[in-house]
Amino acid sequence: RLKAPPPSPASSSRRAPTPRRAPAQSSAERCAQSAARAAAMGQSWDKPCCSCSGSPTSEEVDDECRADGSRPGSPPGGGFFDGVVFEGEKERRSGGGGGAGGSAAEGSTQPSTPVEADSPIESASSPTAAERGMVAKGGPSDTPDPEQEDEEEGGGSGDEIVDAALEQTRLLMRTYDVIEAEALLSKTLDKLGRLGFHAAAGRLRDTELYQEVLELVAQYDATVNLLHSDKFQTLYENDCGKFELMQQTAKLQWDYRMTVNVDAPLAECLSTGHETDLVPQAQKLVTSTAPIGPAGAFLFAELSKLPIVFFQVELCFEHLLVRDRRTGFVMESIRTRFPDRGRNVPAKDWRAVRPWIFTANLWIPRGGGKEGTCLVQVTRFASPVTPPQWIMNFVFRQVACSFMSDLSKSTSKAMQRDSPWSARIEKDADGLYGELRKIEAVASKRSEIIALPEKEVFDRQWRLWPTPLNTQPSE
Repeated sequence: RLKAPPPSPASSSRRAPTPRRAPAQSSAERCAQSAARAAAMGQSWDKPCCSCSGSPTSEEVDDECRADGSRPGSPPGGGFFDGVVFEGEKERRSGGGGGAGGSAAEGSTQPSTPVEADSPIESASSPTAAERGMVAKGGPSDTPDPEQEDEEEGGGSGDEIVDAALEQTRLLMRTYDVIEAEALLSKTLDKLGRLGFHAAAGRLRDTELYQEVLELVAQYDATVNLLHSDKFQTLYENDCGKFELMQQTAKLQWDYRMTVNVDAPLAECLSTGHETDLVPQAQKLVTSTAPIGPAGAFLFAELSKLPIVFFQVELCFEHLLVRDRRTGFVMESIRTRFPDRGRNVPAKDWRAVRPWIFTANLWIPRGGGKEGTCLVQVTRFASPVTPPQWIMNFVFRQVACSFMSDLSKSTSKAMQRDSPWSARIEKDADGLYGELRKIEAVASKRSEIIALPEKEVFDRQWRLWPTPLNTQPSE
């Protein structure tokens, strides 16, 4: 299990911050610098340092970059670079350009800048206008925005900034580039706040596009949370992989976690589930599969039928694929309860059972110069009946053995030049497999990963803060 690797400039559309050693400064020097920055913005500095007041204030503590690399508002020691601080990673000063208030409490996951009561978002900490080389009225920055280096910080009205951000977000959401869209919207809100365009920020939050991104971010966060738990017990393990189970009988709910290392590239692994009409050839338990509504590369729905012991099971799934270009992985979120989005979901057969299921599939190339893909799958399953535990263990064991075996065999077939999957990968009709090759290129520059990585891997510097999607069984 590895810690999160440092952001790589080649693996992200934004420029990664450059670490620098924290300078040794006295509190008086820090106070003088803070006063100088406030004066440059035409503001007064009334936050004394500890040398002036006798004890450090909460504003002073959060005002300084932490030596462990963590950002203000997060627990100490949570940074990717120990012993260093990042350029521009300082908390906003009280009263600085975006209307910042007090600082966040230590260890809090709440935004450090006050927002409207009904707004669930805020960006990660970012430089103030003074730290970017801005004057009080707004002027060219000596440190350009990572996304738009040629843009003037204070250029354009609030509505113009919002319209430009929405246009860029639409382009990203054509391929459901959720993480990049989230970062763009977060930076835009931060910029609007610092420039005082609060009405424009409210208009951005009220748009349907913003709400769509917010919902998908909530789903992604919930999927990440589902992966990490220390309550699983090993039920089955062999050379193909490991199967763990966690039971919650009070809610007729089971969670299982499966870890499989496959000797196949990322594209070949995902093709066995993405090519809907070929799924029965890849998974023996599935008797038939049909798409529901229009299918895209990164968001699609399907209906699969399979007999399991005494049941005829229908699995009505929506698949969401979220790409991470920093570490290099694909998070697949699969759920049975999802918005119609204009799709007509077929009625259930009267003899069939449609269980509630929520699945997180982490597809992560091994990296480190090694070929292959690690899959960590966690599925939360709600049973409509209360079978004895030994029956559930038997069912899960059969499903685990079958899935591991089928995945290994189907990916081996997908790598054969004369296989139907190989032909689909080469054609790449919807652009999915080209994107997966890019993810593998990013992963090749980091260390090898063969198991579930630490949760810090999934942190983002610029992000929104919706309440994670409820992953408990629906009524």
